[in-house]
This record gives sequence, C-alpha cells and structure tokens, in this order.
Amino acid sequence: MKKILVIDDDSSILKSLKDLLSLSDYEVETTSESIHGVKLADSLNPDLIICDIIMPSLDGLGVLHELSKNPKTENIPFIFLTAKSDLQDIRKGMELGADDYLIKPFTPSELLRAIDIRLSKREKILAGQQNKTAEVPNMKKLDKESFIILMTSERPENVRIASIVYIEAMEKYSNVFLANGKKLTVRKLIKEWELVLPENNFVRIHRSIIINLEFVDRLEKWFNYSFRIYLKNIDKPLESSRRYAAILKSKIQF
Repeated sequence: MKKILVIDDDSSILKSLKDLLSLSDYEVETTSESIHGVKLADSLNPDLIICDIIMPSLDGLGVLHELSKNPKTENIPFIFLTAKSDLQDIRKGMELGADDYLIKPFTPSELLRAIDIRLSKREKILAGQQNKTAEVPNMKKLDKESFIILMTSERPENVRIASIVYIEAMEKYSNVFLANGKKLTVRKLIKEWELVLPENNFVRIHRSIIINLEFVDRLEKWFNYSFRIYLKNIDKPLESSRRYAAILKSKIQF
C-alpha cells in the first residue's frame, strides 16, 4: 500500500483528503503543522507528499526546501495545493523541484489522477535505476583526462571528458555541449552519464542537467533556494533546481 503525507493548515481539507485517499487504498498521514510535516517526511518516508503553499511558520516552498536538503526526502514526488491568488508562487515552486500542482477547488478525480501519474513515474524511474545498476555492476568512473567514444547520428566522436561543458537530457537522448562550441546528440541517458563521469568535476544541477564545475564562471541567487549558473563558452545561464542546489553550493565557493 502506497503511503501519502498531506500537509495543510486547514483541518477540513485534511479530513476530506484523508477520507478520499483512504477509500482509494492509500495509507494516509496528515498534519496541520508544516514543520512537523518535514519531520514526518523524514520518519515515514512516504511515497508522495501533498502540501499547501500558504501556511504559517513555514510555507510550502520552505517545506520543499527543507526536504531537498535531506537525501532521504529530496526525491519524494511533491504536489502543491494552491488557490488562484497564489499562482505567482507556482513557477517558483516548479523551479524548486515540485512535480505538480492543483488549484483549489479541485475534483477528487483530478487529485487521484495527479497522484497516479506521479507514483507511476516514480516506479518507472526506480525500476530503470535498478536495471542500469544490474547492467553495469563493474562500470568504473572515468578520469577527466579520459576519452569516451560517443555515437552520434552522423559518426562516432572521440571526446575528452574535460572538454564537456554540460550535458542536457532529452527523453531518450542527451545533448553534449563541448568547449569548442560543438553540440553532440547521443543515445545516452542522464543516469548513464552519472555512472561514468568523475564526481569531483561534474555535478547534477537539475533532474536533466549535469555541468562541468571547471567551466563555472559565476553563480547568482535564483529565487530563495536555487542558483543561476553562468558557464564559460555558454551564452545562456542554466538554472539549478532546489533538489540539487545544496550540492552545488557545497562544491563551489562564491
């Protein structure tokens, strides 16, 4: 049975959501205290979290930020509940790593569908990670001076790891941006890159982006918990999500 944590300071909403989700065969925990919700997420390890944005003491964005700092909770699917007047916070929440949002009032079918989509996606991701681990149990990380052969649609490319500025994941491919200005599109997933790239030089800043730290020119604050990252040889700045901002900050002094 999947476990869902609901955080909302409105007791009537908590009760209605608990009744609905329990009838839908979910194990449900609720709290009206956002700070307590952060602690519950750590102890319960729920499969999904539903959280209101506007709450006293710590708002939903703050809850999201606190969860991002904990390896146990940083990847738990997160759905925001929001009133129409809070829509300016939606983009901020999505930048920080929220997976979805529902505007109040919403129907039971809308909520259940959003939950089902997020839980199904998480199961596929976890299954894919397990498969990749099983397929490459002895894979070793490359040194930054190593070369890797990348199969593009045109021809094989022999690429020095240190020359990779950043990698952007597509659905089944990834775009590799090089220091010489070239962009290569290769059939390689972001998780596969993480398995081989040297951790001291490369860091994930978003669920779909890995950067080479040696090409970081400067960082700027982006909202409360994320950063804009300016890379050498790249005109457009990249943006970190809240899930990876703490890791990025720990690796770069600025």
